[in-house]
Amino acid sequence: MRQTEIALNAALKTADTKAVCAALEKLVRSSPNVSKLAHEAKIDRSRIYRTFRGKEGPRLAVVINVLRAAGFRLIVKFERQPKKGKPNHFGQGSKTMAHLELRWNSKASAEFLTLAFEKSDVGEIVNALESVLRAQENVVAFARTASLERSSLYRSFSRSRIPQFGIVVHFLNALGLRLVVAPLTTNGAG
Repeated sequence: MRQTEIALNAALKTADTKAVCAALEKLVRSSPNVSKLAHEAKIDRSRIYRTFRGKEGPRLAVVINVLRAAGFRLIVKFERQPKKGKPNHFGQGSKTMAHLELRWNSKASAEFLTLAFEKSDVGEIVNALESVLRAQENVVAFARTASLERSSLYRSFSRSRIPQFGIVVHFLNALGLRLVVAPLTTNGAG
């Protein structure tokens, strides 16, 4: 299990969706009981093998469910504080102090997002991602940094959608954050 954790974290560190999906596919294929893993992840066994082969990867919920079934969870780790441009004071009245903290402090964003990921509730995770996105000063410039389009970021992190895993990886990378796999705790909390 420790070697699987190391391999998954090495892939996540690259922020390359294909590498992460390859590591997740290897996790599935090396499972001693793929049927049980698929059942616990709420995925049809025949579909689980090809789940990680798409361009953007699977939806975030699928990744969370597969990792949970394999005994892991996702947390958000601070990597670096991204460079900030000149402050733009236009539209500052709509931002709360919490928004400003999420904008300027990547460590605070990592802690905020990790709290959402701990519960493995995709709705809460999407709400947290949306809050961090809306806290950004210039979403157009931020989207460029993330190599994504502004409209796709807003669509991906709306309450009615579950984002593609690749979009989440690119979003976090632009914030100076990354996902990390950790074992589930033995007391059931995670």
